[in-house]
Amino acid sequence: SLSATMAHKGLSVALVDGDIENPCLSGQLNLDISSGWKGCLDENVPLESVAIKSLAEKVTFFPLMDALSSQEFEKHQIK
Repeated sequence: SLSATMAHKGLSVALVDGDIENPCLSGQLNLDISSGWKGCLDENVPLESVAIKSLAEKVTFFPLMDALSSQEFEKHQIK
């Protein structure tokens, strides 16, 4: 994948599940997660606590647990 290629070239790589309607990247990666980056916005969960670091791939993954409603998305939009 592009993220793994860039990481192996020495770059710091963050992979963010940004599909707000159907977050499925954690399932595709076979990860069992308890919280995602949305918790950082809603519940003041520290970002470090949701980051999943792959030492082998040198990539940090930020999962999204649940889909965001359009109201939630609008609430968190940067203006």
